Amino acid sequence: MEIHTRQQSLYETIFAKAGQQREAAKNLWNNIHTIVFHYASKNVPYDPTEDAWHAPSTAVWQAAWTAGLVGVCRMLNQDIPDDLEQQWRWFQEGHWPCALENENGNKHVVVY
Repeated sequence: MEIHTRQQSLYETIFAKAGQQREAAKNLWNNIHTIVFHYASKNVPYDPTEDAWHAPSTAVWQAAWTAGLVGVCRMLNQDIPDDLEQQWRWFQEGHWPCALENENGNKHVVVY
C-alpha cells in the first residue's frame, strides 16, 4: 500500500509544480502509460476482468505508473526519488516490486 500511496503523492506533487509544462507532462504521462501498459500486459497473465488484488494485473498497472513517473520527472528535470528509481530498475530487469517494508526505520522494496 505504501508504494501506491507514495507514487500517488509524487504524481500530485509533480503536476502541481509543472506550471506551463503541465499539459506537455500530462501528454507524456498518458503516452508512456499507454505504451507500457500495452507491452507489460503481454508479458504477464494480465486479466482485465480481475480486481486490484490480482497480482499480475496489479503488476501491469504498477509498471505503467512507475514508467510514467520516471518519464515525467526526467522531462521536468526533477530528481527521481531513490525508491522510484529502484522500482524502475527492477521492472527493467523483469521483476515486480510489490511492497515497501519498514524494518527498524529502514525502508526497502520487496521484489518477486
